[in-house]
Amino acid sequence: MKKILTLLLAVVLVFSFTLLVACNNRTENPSESPSETPTTETPTGDGGNTEESGLEAAAEYVRQLYKDTTETGVDYTVVSSVKVGGVTYSIA
Repeated sequence: MKKILTLLLAVVLVFSFTLLVACNNRTENPSESPSETPTTETPTGDGGNTEESGLEAAAEYVRQLYKDTTETGVDYTVVSSVKVGGVTYSIA
């Protein structure tokens, strides 16, 4: 029984390590996805800190994406109750 448990533990360990390596390889290469556009980062004057400039570029992208949207009262529907799993809850 101990041999079976040891073998099972070894298989789980190898499988976990393989998944960890595969996930790390995937996150290092995000430009492979066709839905994402690759970005180029330019080094800043503070020793080449590209992480901060990447964050600023991402924030600017989100601002540009939503800059023309305005919310009005017509965009929302007010309801007095919600049905969840067959149970009706009233909203005050």
